Amino acid sequence: MGMTTWWLVAPVLCGFWLVLVGAIVWMSVALAKALRARRAAETPSRATAGETPLATLQRRLALGEVDVETYERSVAALERTTPAPAAETTGDAR
Repeated sequence: MGMTTWWLVAPVLCGFWLVLVGAIVWMSVALAKALRARRAAETPSRATAGETPLATLQRRLALGEVDVETYERSVAALERTTPAPAAETTGDAR
């Protein structure tokens, strides 16, 4: 193979390596997305684990995610919007 044919072979070889590296990067990204989606589907959220809104606020206060003022305003808002438990009747109506 002389110098006259090298100008034909070089672009083909460069193209091959670009396609190969691109395919490896694409497969790596696709695999990472699939694993992340699978892990998210298997991990139950705190809401489905039975954590109440008040417990969420208490946890966030303990972690320092909210300050005391925000915590107190949020608890007050929860108390306004959360329905009170039904009063128990004893059957002693007078």
